[in-house]
Amino acid sequence: MFVDKGRSLKALALLSLGLKRDDGSDVFNPSVLPWSAATRKTAIKMTAGELREEVLRRSVAAGNKKHPRPSQWTVTTSINWLNENPIKNAEEVAFIMSAVSRRIEIAQRSLLEPAVVPGSTALSRGDGGPGGSWMGKYPYLRLIHAVIDDNDIKAAYLSRLNLPSGRMAIEQRNTPAALASNVWQMVATKWNDPLFLPVTSVKPNTHSDFARPIPLSFDTVSMLQPATMEKVEEKWNSMNLALKRGIQRWERSGQGDGGF
Repeated sequence: MFVDKGRSLKALALLSLGLKRDDGSDVFNPSVLPWSAATRKTAIKMTAGELREEVLRRSVAAGNKKHPRPSQWTVTTSINWLNENPIKNAEEVAFIMSAVSRRIEIAQRSLLEPAVVPGSTALSRGDGGPGGSWMGKYPYLRLIHAVIDDNDIKAAYLSRLNLPSGRMAIEQRNTPAALASNVWQMVATKWNDPLFLPVTSVKPNTHSDFARPIPLSFDTVSMLQPATMEKVEEKWNSMNLALKRGIQRWERSGQGDGGF
């Protein structure tokens, strides 16, 4: 479900409903991180349809013999049911809590990152500063090529969702050895490598912005913040989510110029 929903903050919020922290507080609390870091309130606002869908999904996953019929339930009724019937599988709870912790780390890091004002000069990494925020097409094109140009990274990316079984395996994913083989750490290392010199390929009938090969040497991004495991995963997921939303809008619009 989390992957199907684009690993969105809202999907994580739905899965977190009913879960408690060790101190008894709710895992999902809109006033604290990572939820409070949402740029728009609608990013975590759950609709009646989404809540009803999660009610049924959770009931089926729990193996209940008799499932609720939430087709006419209100938002409040659905939330109350989900809070009273939290996810209990230990491995799934560990996965959710790990995802929440990672989102908190990313949110905390982003709060410390300086905003780049258009027209201003970004700090250079050579000056010891954190660098400017990723802006423009170059850091994102370099990110895409960091994934697709290296066979080892490509293989790690294709198998990234093959999560290890068992709670111990989940906890050991933060060991130095596991982090070094993490696909996003591999991508970040490739992105930061000055010897990585990708060039975009040209395909016919594409947008004029891509009509010519685009060199993506390290010099094009040297003034920006370096890539980290968390940053590249966040940027990649954001790009995928934006792409899926664009496709959905295009399909709903009648596909424009005769479907071409």
